[in-house]
Amino acid sequence: MDPTTTNDDTVTAVDVLERELEQEREAAKVFSGKTDCCWFDKGYISQQVYACLTCTPPGTDPAGVCYSCHIMCHGSHEIAELFVKRDFRCDCGTARLPRKCTLQPKLIGHINEENRYNHNFERRYCLCDAEYDPDQEQGVMYQCVVCQDWFHDRCLPKMPDVDAFSDLICQGCVRDHTFLARLAPLDLVRSSTVNVVTTNVTPISAPAADVATTNMTPVGAPATGTTTGATTAAGLATAPCPATAAGPATILISLSGHNSPAAMSTSDVSRPLYLPDEWRKRMCQCAKCTEFVKSQKMPYLLVEEEVHRPEEDEEAAKPLYESGMEMLASVDRVKANEGVLAMATLSANLKDYLRTFAEQGRVVTKDDIDSFFADLRDRKRRRTE
Repeated sequence: MDPTTTNDDTVTAVDVLERELEQEREAAKVFSGKTDCCWFDKGYISQQVYACLTCTPPGTDPAGVCYSCHIMCHGSHEIAELFVKRDFRCDCGTARLPRKCTLQPKLIGHINEENRYNHNFERRYCLCDAEYDPDQEQGVMYQCVVCQDWFHDRCLPKMPDVDAFSDLICQGCVRDHTFLARLAPLDLVRSSTVNVVTTNVTPISAPAADVATTNMTPVGAPATGTTTGATTAAGLATAPCPATAAGPATILISLSGHNSPAAMSTSDVSRPLYLPDEWRKRMCQCAKCTEFVKSQKMPYLLVEEEVHRPEEDEEAAKPLYESGMEMLASVDRVKANEGVLAMATLSANLKDYLRTFAEQGRVVTKDDIDSFFADLRDRKRRRTE
């Protein structure tokens, strides 16, 4: 070959290494958390949930797995990322996913009775029940605070400017939980205002909230609303109810309805609710309202819930080559040399074995490879006897 000519199809070892390093960097960005344990023992928590469509294809009983299991137990399967689901417990290795969990064995036939499943577990979303394809989806999707389903912007009626609202409560949830209609005065489309009681304030304690629950916008995935551009009421969100302040009526939004000026039904709200930034500060959090939301299993309406996320794995960002060299450096020198020699011997023996196939034009099958390693094991056993 003329040394001055070039071949565009030529790939050097440096090209391969750089490509692998780039892929490793991209993977580290997406899967940067530790995967050393299943989250089953954490119980029913708000966490990132994944559906394995290989193990539970559409038409079968749905199931969801935790962050660790979707990588360690279902890494080679077709996975649907569902983002955050509240009060969910990992199904890997249970009655819904009877295959063995590689991280933590569960009791045979165990059922997570408190888990809730919807069409998201078949990778379907919104009122239109469309299948989500990140490579084809053109619009933006918003997550309902209550049911945590995702809705296309094109399917949401009378939606305000995207920078004006923070959270969405879908029309179906308002219909199914009629007391949510009491939030209508906060709806940006209605443009109503509510005065806030600021006397005798007794704040309630709350866990540190993870604001990424419904306000994150992952690349190539359903997106939620932003949190900028909304104006909030002055004052704090907790106050005694009914209000004791003098002057005109000054009340917070009461989900229990005990201090509402008038009853409100779903007929007053015939569409989704678009809530402004920090809308929880406009909610009455007296004892009656707090007990009411607990009875409805919706404490997140008053206090933003904590989302459990995997601990960052510092090793995930390291290239495999670098991690391998570090492990090799930590191995005893004698054992390291013996390992290198063993690999060289194995490589030479395998090449000699495969050369006969090449010379005879034969196809190498799985049985041929199994036979090669079975012969190696037999020779090793005879040497040690």
